[in-house]
Amino acid sequence: MLRLLLAAAVATAAVSPALARDDADLNSQLRAMPKWSNEEWHLAAYEKILADQTLTDEQRARVLNYRAVSRGAAGDKLGQLADLDLVVAKFPNVTRAQAYKEARAYAYVQAWHMANRVLESLTMGRKSSGAELRDLWGLGFWDDVEARALENGEITISSKDWSRDIARKLAETGRGTAQMCVAVMENKAPCEMGADEPSPQPLQGDALVATLTELKERAAVYKTD
Repeated sequence: MLRLLLAAAVATAAVSPALARDDADLNSQLRAMPKWSNEEWHLAAYEKILADQTLTDEQRARVLNYRAVSRGAAGDKLGQLADLDLVVAKFPNVTRAQAYKEARAYAYVQAWHMANRVLESLTMGRKSSGAELRDLWGLGFWDDVEARALENGEITISSKDWSRDIARKLAETGRGTAQMCVAVMENKAPCEMGADEPSPQPLQGDALVATLTELKERAAVYKTD
């Protein structure tokens, strides 16, 4: 028995540093990832990390959660929800499983409010506002933001901060198009743009109301009030 215990202790001592190094390597890879992009090379970079057969479930869950957070912060809320759904479904027994569930619920509640604000504007036939465009862009419907902005001509910006926020994010990340950037700026001045990236969600057009209504219904499950 003593020999078995000593063998186990030696094995643990031998394995733990390797696992620690693996964890450090993974963290280093994640920190090196640029801001989220929906270009193929960036998505492939995450998939390459996930394809590593030596990753534990804990590590795979952390990679997906990291990607989810990045996507949500960079204008792809629906992409964030998809990743969080994947984390919860595939890794129910990891240490942070409950935290991932709570993060998913919070993200869905955010999406409910964003979709609801846009729907209120759309169903009431109001002119697109800066607030509506910000929510629509944050959900990932960049093409619809551009289409609505250009279709309605002058945009009523209810807050200078909102228009600056959209323009700043566009300029920093290179997302969207120059036309959209001009459309959301209060003074219609163009802002510095990087290379165009495709919209996370395809153009909805006339189907936008139905799409957002379906999202609200799906997200309502997580609302507690």
